[in-house]
Amino acid sequence: GDAAGGVAQDCQLVVICILAAASNVTGLCADVPHLTGLARGIIPGAIVCWDFAASLGHQVCNLNPPGDAAAFVDAAFFSPHKLWGGPGSVGILAVKKRILCNAVPAVPGGGVVFYVSDAGHSYIQNSEEREEAGTPNIVGCIRAGLVFHTLDQLPAGLVASREGSMLERVLAAWGDHPRIDVLGPGLNSSSSVVSRTGVVSFMIRYGNAKPGLYLHYNYVVAVLNDLFGVQARGGCACAGPYAQWLLGISPELSIEMEHCLAQSAQEVLRPGFVRVGVHWAMSDQDVEVLIAAVRWVADNGWKLLAAYTFDRETGEWLHRMDVPERRRVWISNMHIATAAAAASAKETVAAAPIARFEAGLGIGHGAPSKALRFAEDLLLAAGAALKEAYSSAQVALSQSKWPVLHADYAHLLWFALPADVAFTLKSSQPDRPQLIPSGESVFASNQSARPEHSVLDAQKIQIRSSEDPGSAMHETTDEAWDQLQDMIPEAEEEEEDGTLHDHKAVSFSSCQLRPSIPKPLRGMVGKAIADFKMIEEGDRLLIGLSGGKDSLAVLHILLALRKSAPINFEIAAATVDPETPEFNPWPLVPYLEALGVKYHMLSKPIIEMAKTHMDPKRPSLCAFCSRMKRGMLYSCMRDNGYNVLVLGQHLDDFAESFFMSAIHNGLLRTMKANYWVQQEDVRVCRPLLYVRESHTATFAKENKLPVIADNCPACFAAPKERHKTKVLLSSLEFDYPALFSILLRTMRPLYALTTADRGNGVLALETEGGDGGSMDALRARRTQVSNGGSHGNEGRRRASPKMRDDAEEDAAAELVLSACGPSAAGDTVCGMDSTPEESLLQDWGSSSKVVRQTKTNRLHEHLPPLDRGVGFMPGFMMGLAFSAAAVTTWHVVSTRRSMS
Repeated sequence: GDAAGGVAQDCQLVVICILAAASNVTGLCADVPHLTGLARGIIPGAIVCWDFAASLGHQVCNLNPPGDAAAFVDAAFFSPHKLWGGPGSVGILAVKKRILCNAVPAVPGGGVVFYVSDAGHSYIQNSEEREEAGTPNIVGCIRAGLVFHTLDQLPAGLVASREGSMLERVLAAWGDHPRIDVLGPGLNSSSSVVSRTGVVSFMIRYGNAKPGLYLHYNYVVAVLNDLFGVQARGGCACAGPYAQWLLGISPELSIEMEHCLAQSAQEVLRPGFVRVGVHWAMSDQDVEVLIAAVRWVADNGWKLLAAYTFDRETGEWLHRMDVPERRRVWISNMHIATAAAAASAKETVAAAPIARFEAGLGIGHGAPSKALRFAEDLLLAAGAALKEAYSSAQVALSQSKWPVLHADYAHLLWFALPADVAFTLKSSQPDRPQLIPSGESVFASNQSARPEHSVLDAQKIQIRSSEDPGSAMHETTDEAWDQLQDMIPEAEEEEEDGTLHDHKAVSFSSCQLRPSIPKPLRGMVGKAIADFKMIEEGDRLLIGLSGGKDSLAVLHILLALRKSAPINFEIAAATVDPETPEFNPWPLVPYLEALGVKYHMLSKPIIEMAKTHMDPKRPSLCAFCSRMKRGMLYSCMRDNGYNVLVLGQHLDDFAESFFMSAIHNGLLRTMKANYWVQQEDVRVCRPLLYVRESHTATFAKENKLPVIADNCPACFAAPKERHKTKVLLSSLEFDYPALFSILLRTMRPLYALTTADRGNGVLALETEGGDGGSMDALRARRTQVSNGGSHGNEGRRRASPKMRDDAEEDAAAELVLSACGPSAAGDTVCGMDSTPEESLLQDWGSSSKVVRQTKTNRLHEHLPPLDRGVGFMPGFMMGLAFSAAAVTTWHVVSTRRSMS
């Protein structure tokens, strides 16, 4: 007892008071000296610490006010990365030396140990060095010093006065708007005498009732970015209790919100607000754009809601035609040119890594001038975008689908949904925001009631003046809205034959209907068709049209080739709709009608079917989806008399499948260029065999093709194995620019196979009857099966008596619809010039005598050596590719010998 009492008496309570110098929600600044002295007066001996992250650069941070020792700050945290030019700088802790009394650093690590012996070790005495373990961030420290030096060059009081003037204009322009709720006190509040930073947080109401619902903060952020280029931030920030109080959330409602987020994982229901800011470096023109943009969104933003969709789990909002993977720029696409390769100093600079990187991003020297920057021009452009929002084939209200929400938390829904606007635009009062009737595609259960008003109620501010300072920047677009209804496509009707027709004409540009096809792209496709005899006289082609860049490229290239081809063949297209909210292929209907191409829309809830029908022994959603899509396409072909299925996989897809099969399955397999399915009544070809993905991406972008987003909704939610393989190949290509040309020759014995038969060995090259794998033999057998080889419907339907075999293709390496991932690096690597050994691989089936004379080691003599410094994984992958070529050559030699 005495010992315990002695320990208790020796213990000293230390109170650490940590305060924020400014709010990152409202921008209100605290009176640091006054509150510091107040804390010490209430709690003698307290250590007072201040976080200056939100106020640094906006107000003077005096840690030792003269004449008032009680106001001295013990410790202060600074974030220079928030300052002008500060990204990449280090954080700073300013602390009184008397507080650093511990002999052991808070984080022991390298660089802080003074001496080590058998008995123990000691740390260095310098407090500043002792508390910084590991390698110092020297560059970040220098940048932080330069940032503060730049800030010190500004005249005293300039930042506060400049930002205060901007802030007053913003609050006056937004404070009187009936749909804008600015969080925090207004201009006429007593709090206005306290300094504040340029941070402004607000919410925008939907307008369905008073008070009604809000527009989701992430949606407002997306529209500000998409239409005006204004960068805003959506969310609830770090000041949770303070932000909830500003949003009118009671403690009981906060607990219920937390339970909802924890149980349903529907992050989209998280309450929050939009946050923007003014900075002393902004021009008056920039402030006008910010004011006008927010007022325009408050007036007209709700009308675009049906053109957007959201992710329930992340709360993100995106335009329905926008996919981040389409906008991703890969640094591995940039190749460094040496100085010796440049003819002059100017060319050397232009070929430097930074210059090429800037050119790839469309910035830097020689880049086109930026888009509109004046408020009036941006408002006119936004009005034009609103006018045409639903007029093109990009977004259609008639076949719109959005995610549904959990029915148990229907009462917590505080924002309007895209379905509400779609319902409003098709109603008799399209200019008045309405809510979709309860039970119609909003919640998982139709029994849930839909709230008319939000559970949030942000407190409104009162402006000081009755005049409207923002009226000069605000431009109404009522005239444009009056014309919007005439531009909305009518609902599509289904005829008796199952064909969908849109009775409202939709216009497309000439480049979308008749795109300019580069000669190299056209030549590579034509050569692949000729090399593998993919198209013959009288063929009836069905293109598997996913709506991605690759399948659209195949469609237009074949349409162009048909005009000059010496043979006659027909072209049609078909799309498989898995009936998921993320994938909406219906805009393809008017586009194919404008092209004059017969179109089939095949729908089936594949993702839902996978939940109950997927083989538990092969739990691969991609494989199940691939088999289902192939089966639907084959059935469509047999029912309509098509004999050739055209798919849009390119060289990158072939290489990725080859590596995936080798790494995960231990097999040398990839997709096939031209082959018969097992029933031998349908042939599948891939004309983009020699084409890189970057070529199709450039073609689609330059001609503004109406690419449909999310071709594979199950895979784009998170990167899968194919994405990892794509990244791996891209990194390898950086070190080996000829990688894909080598892989093209390596894979030829694999993609040249002409049947869907699968062997049990490493390679499946042999078929029944010795020559059964040759295309000529298969064509002869196909002629017998089809009763004379007629290209009519009767002959093709007769040749499908057997059920489809699930094992006819390698499902893991065979995706029916084109991949729509980020562009891989690529130069033109499909040239056909080759060495004798490489020509041997290309024509391996033409001369068995030459094959028998070939030695495997001769192949290695002509392959580029591996760099020893490349590392284990890249070296292993390159070795795998070269070894595959050697093994394939050996197997061909053995096969030919046995056949002879």
